[in-house]
Amino acid sequence: MRGWQWRRAWTVLAVLAAGGVSDVLQAESLPAAATPSTLGSGVHSELLVQTVHTWDGDLLPPYARGQPQISVLKYEIPPGARLPLHYHEHANAGVLLSGSLTVHSEDGAVTRLGPGEVLVELVGTPHYGVNEGDQTTVVVVFYAGEQGRPLTRLVDAPDLHPPMAH
Repeated sequence: MRGWQWRRAWTVLAVLAAGGVSDVLQAESLPAAATPSTLGSGVHSELLVQTVHTWDGDLLPPYARGQPQISVLKYEIPPGARLPLHYHEHANAGVLLSGSLTVHSEDGAVTRLGPGEVLVELVGTPHYGVNEGDQTTVVVVFYAGEQGRPLTRLVDAPDLHPPMAH
């Protein structure tokens, strides 16, 4: 798959997770000959996030050299729940569909999210999330991982989401 095809796939997944629109093509994601204006009337796109940084300002790491593997997970986090301290080896981003989430990094940085907000997660830095609200938080997370590698690693514990059997 070419670079622009990967970017388009990410855009499509992110916008669909944010509530779905009739068509989710984006000019920056397509070759010069294909833009939303040339793809038909009613096409709408909204750039939710485009960055080279995680939420705390660190640069995203280079992509892995192994076989890329895209994974999309939907998490439902009940009120008061705290996720375990964990980290990711690869870039990932989440779209909060409902509820709220407060994310804490091991070094003390904190960010708070509400419905429709996007979070580019920390890579290599331990962190955890807490649902401090009174309703279930629903978040869809897109992982740009590597085949055979876990999506998440718990700090001082077994892997979370180990590689899937093929």
